[in-house]
Amino acid sequence: MSEVDHSWHPVRLLDDGRKLASAACIVFLVSLFLPWYGKSFVPTGTTTFVKTNISAFGAFTWVEAALLLVDASVLGLLYLRSTGRRVELPAGDGTMIAIAGGWMVVLLLVRVFDKPTATGGAAATVGLQWGLLLAMAAAGAIVAAGVATRAIERATKAAAPAARQPDPSAG
Repeated sequence: MSEVDHSWHPVRLLDDGRKLASAACIVFLVSLFLPWYGKSFVPTGTTTFVKTNISAFGAFTWVEAALLLVDASVLGLLYLRSTGRRVELPAGDGTMIAIAGGWMVVLLLVRVFDKPTATGGAAATVGLQWGLLLAMAAAGAIVAAGVATRAIERATKAAAPAARQPDPSAG
């Protein structure tokens, strides 16, 4: 009985789609610390605007918790695949990664329209910042990585039966 090497070797990730997915997941995690919202307000008793940036953790809700859970799940799946561990999924890796990325896009769109409340004065406003755009791009890259992985899985599955058939000219 052979033992499976459970050490993590990122270079051994099975295909380019999974490499893209892991990179996109890491970029998404980094985007959580970047400014997602910009808040402008006039403090009471003054006449000048004050501008502050709010990261995803500064406006943490159930949406960000769900985004973290989905991102961690994809990273966990990719870690298990890179170590050669077997994981049973209802569909292939590519399909599951694409669905996860699509769900992340939907959740990010919720945050685009459900911005944090503006407090701090009568003229307080909250706008979107570039960190949220980076998070959207990372979620889109996760979808693309899932589609690429699915295509690789289908091509591998289609090539497997052809490799098992005997060559009729070799007889």
